[in-house]
Amino acid sequence: MNLQWITNEVISWLIAHGFQPNNREWVGLILLVTFAAFVIWNTQSRSALFSAIKVATGRKLLALWAIYILWLILFVLVADMVGIWNPVLTKDTFIWGVSSGLVLLGSFTEATKIAYLKDKATEIIGGIVIIEYFMNLSPFSIPIEFVLQVVLLIAIVLPAGASNSQEEDIASKVRIWTLTIASAVVVIHTLRTADILWGAVDWQLSVVKMVWPMLLGLWMLILTFPLSIYAAYEEVFLRIDICRSDSSKAWRAKIGVVLALGIRLKSIREAAKGGGMAYDVAHTNSIGAAYEEAKRHRLEDES
Repeated sequence: MNLQWITNEVISWLIAHGFQPNNREWVGLILLVTFAAFVIWNTQSRSALFSAIKVATGRKLLALWAIYILWLILFVLVADMVGIWNPVLTKDTFIWGVSSGLVLLGSFTEATKIAYLKDKATEIIGGIVIIEYFMNLSPFSIPIEFVLQVVLLIAIVLPAGASNSQEEDIASKVRIWTLTIASAVVVIHTLRTADILWGAVDWQLSVVKMVWPMLLGLWMLILTFPLSIYAAYEEVFLRIDICRSDSSKAWRAKIGVVLALGIRLKSIREAAKGGGMAYDVAHTNSIGAAYEEAKRHRLEDES
């Protein structure tokens, strides 16, 4: 067993699992590495990065990351059971997991808002994913991709540097026109090479790849509900601990609240805001009394 053999095996595995970046992805990776190098080199940003890493590796957040990863693995297992999984989707799953998936996971605290699930599901199922797939079928050469992505990056972050509303309006218009022109260029280039592309496309795999981000998003949306309940109860329990002088017996009040509120997320979030419920429940001495107090407040809020 030599280094060449190991290298060939690793490359073969990466290709079989979809890790074969096109020019567009290579340029994006180069820009990402460049940005990471700048962050590490700059003293202020490096300090902020280390602080963020320290927070992200806390006990509770590590548990959240573990749940997140296991949930993604479970999705892959389910997809394999129903016959739509392909090892080539490994790269797509990984990229989604460290980008869109984390964004969706971070928004679980908004699940109490009206029509949250409906709005998120509509956003996930939207046709933007399909458009993005077709626009990525035919990337440009690396030099053109580099210029294109740098221009797009500047246009996107331009409004953030505006010092007043007039500059912000100008920057927004520049961004819109830049994105429109760049999209038109990409579409025209894709259509020009369509006669070559269509014959080489595996349509069955292509359909799965198009809907894959949507399926992942809907699957992750299921997880946001129990996470929202857990986070809301954490706030309720914290308020109960603050209101009690003897926190060693606070578990009785907490069990009573859970029995009274169950998975009624709206009621839990109301209790987490503070007010009478947390105070009254905290000053009970039994599970039954805590249950009755929490139930009374819940019924008052619902009426």
